[in-house]
Amino acid sequence: MLTVTQQLQIIGGSPNPPETDLLSLLLQTGVNTAMTFIDNEKTIIENDPAQSYQDKLRGVSFRMLTGDENLLFQLRRIFVAILGRTNVTWAQVGNATQAQWETFATDECLNAFEYIARTTLEEKFEYDNLPA
Repeated sequence: MLTVTQQLQIIGGSPNPPETDLLSLLLQTGVNTAMTFIDNEKTIIENDPAQSYQDKLRGVSFRMLTGDENLLFQLRRIFVAILGRTNVTWAQVGNATQAQWETFATDECLNAFEYIARTTLEEKFEYDNLPA
């Protein structure tokens, strides 16, 4: 786990992914995640929790696609908090490759969207259990 101070250092820009800055990486990852969510929305028939989840995630997705700067800063802060809660060490973060940063960002972006959208576990469960 990373300390709060280490998390703040990442937010401040050090360490960064080797080939780009964290904010740019999260912007592009967020746009890709938003497009994937919108392109794969499920058909919902009378399921309030699932509808609520979809509406909330759609809202975050559209904000991401329009380049909402406040959303981007929220995404970075939550992404770093998620990273900080893993078993990663400070040395591993400093030595991470571009591919490792990109993989983690891609794997955790929807999770970060869910935090931003304030979805509940019930909403997520109901949405995830709908047919594709």
